[in-house]
Amino acid sequence: VAVADAVVVVLSEDASRATPLRGLAQRFGLVGALRQTQERVDEEQLERLIYATAFELIGELVERLPMLKPDTQEWARVVEVLVEFADHHIQLIVQPDGHIALNVHNVLAERVLTLPLFDTLDGTPVSGNRLLREFCATVDLRTRSAQAPPTALSPELAPPLRAWLERACDMQRIVRLPHQRPVPERPPASLTSASQAGHSPRFAQLEATLYHWLEALRPDDVHLGALRVVSPENVATLSALDPILQARWESIQRRQLPFAYIVLSADSHVLLMDAEHWLIQRALHHFDTHPDTLAWTLLAAYAQINEVLEPVTNTHELSFQIALTHALEDQRLQAVSP
Repeated sequence: VAVADAVVVVLSEDASRATPLRGLAQRFGLVGALRQTQERVDEEQLERLIYATAFELIGELVERLPMLKPDTQEWARVVEVLVEFADHHIQLIVQPDGHIALNVHNVLAERVLTLPLFDTLDGTPVSGNRLLREFCATVDLRTRSAQAPPTALSPELAPPLRAWLERACDMQRIVRLPHQRPVPERPPASLTSASQAGHSPRFAQLEATLYHWLEALRPDDVHLGALRVVSPENVATLSALDPILQARWESIQRRQLPFAYIVLSADSHVLLMDAEHWLIQRALHHFDTHPDTLAWTLLAAYAQINEVLEPVTNTHELSFQIALTHALEDQRLQAVSP
């Protein structure tokens, strides 16, 4: 089945109701059914269960791949699932000295990228990790182009591998990060004017609240330029922040994550929230009445920042978690006005 058609169906205990879950199912290419063994299971529990199951299955596919006959339909399908999984965990980032670094944010994705899957002209298969690093080394940032890589691939390279490599080596995936930033004294105009840019006041207040507490509590020094809740009704307003932002959002929305951190340039960082994700929906309903809901939303937001930004480390995230816990315990964690 195509990854875009993947779905996991959750059956009630008596099998009288079926609820389709497509987010993580499509992310990992899962198809299957789960049956509830207790009366109530919330979406958060289901999502954790699916993620754990998917992670285990990806590991099993890595172990199983050497036993499959290359170039068969089954082999191609397994390879496609593996490289699609790895694709969600890589980023190409311009470093202070100008070279481009490959960042892999997941141990299992690193393992997938070390597999010698890519046939070459000399008959020696190489890994995706090697090909991506070769691409990084041949990019000319002045012309936004890349020279031919040293490793010549076989013209008979499997289609899912060739398609993935073309996407992974897209110049649009290269981002440039700043090193230091002055902490702004107040949110920028793109946040405070959110209610006049096609937003509901509720969206605008959640944006202002998350921005306020991220800036107040995060220990790193990377500047967040804007934060925006995105729904089908207001997606067109992203163009007011940047002309290419709507297209970037639509290209990553398939990942079904609550947050998407997008680096448009060295001084333009945007954190987008998917209004249709269950976590953001819960935040929209309860962030001003339930501080714990606000805290969980902030934790998810900073986890995404840590995953994407190289200057942000696990130590930063731990410090953020401690500061957030203190704000929650001191009853300081409250909604703010846009």
